[in-house]
Amino acid sequence: MNIWQFIYNKLKTNKKLFLIIVVDNNGSSAGKQGFKMAVCNDGTLHGSIGGGISEHNLVSDARKLLKTNESHTSFIQRIHRLGAGDKKSGMICSGENSFVLIPISIEKINIIINLLNCLKANKEGVLTVSRNKFIFDYHKTIHKQFLYENKTRQTYKELIGYKNIAYIIGAGHVGLSMSRILKQIDFKVFLYDNRNGLNTFEQNISADKKQIINYRNIENYIKEGENIYIFIMTFSHKSDELVASKLLRKKVKYIGMLGSRKKIETIKNNLKKEKFSDKELNKLYAPIGIKIKSRTAAEIAISIAAEIIKVKNSL
Repeated sequence: MNIWQFIYNKLKTNKKLFLIIVVDNNGSSAGKQGFKMAVCNDGTLHGSIGGGISEHNLVSDARKLLKTNESHTSFIQRIHRLGAGDKKSGMICSGENSFVLIPISIEKINIIINLLNCLKANKEGVLTVSRNKFIFDYHKTIHKQFLYENKTRQTYKELIGYKNIAYIIGAGHVGLSMSRILKQIDFKVFLYDNRNGLNTFEQNISADKKQIINYRNIENYIKEGENIYIFIMTFSHKSDELVASKLLRKKVKYIGMLGSRKKIETIKNNLKKEKFSDKELNKLYAPIGIKIKSRTAAEIAISIAAEIIKVKNSL
């Protein structure tokens, strides 16, 4: 259950909540921009804004505000080091966070419904929060996932529905493990294979969509964009090479291939003969994953996920 569903479920029973959002972070801080936590007046919580004493104190603040029926949105800054005065968080990791605390009651339920409908339809919209505004504009967009203006006025905007999309080509054991892990780090997962009756394909309940296709048409199934990640892990080097030849020129955030160094070298040499440039071939993360001497499918998937997190979070 995502945090918006949690909020909706509580509003349906006429509960009141505070939604806490990390609107900015600098330096070393556990709470990253966009992290959210809902604090309900029935004592329940959902989400996280980074954990630790800073989260604990903000949850306590929200609970106190719920008891007083506070109805104003407030922006606060917390500094994670000693000597920060009233702004100190109680942590000493040296970074800073800015938060917004938003009162949510039944009057806002239609905003939450629109937001949930946007997510279900896999569309985009913009959430805007200021001291006197909490709105969601369906179908609107902004050029970044998060925007925080605090120089002239405090306004936070977030692109809702901007989900990272993983295309896994190859539904074997590693594809199965990858699907599970990628769902845990909030990816939408598409799984493709060209084999019928594959048990690991049937067992995969983590993928949002599964399909048996012809790899010769694979390019028709893959979108482009800065939120697109491609994983080539088919059952043979020939199909890996075919898929790579169809997808290497796609404009995506990440494209990687599973295999030994010898296999990767052979495939790259063959692709060179097909007029792929060194620049295009250097886009390919291969062998895929970080080096942790992975052996099992689960270990390989973890090594790949670690590489993806590094790429995703790099500026």
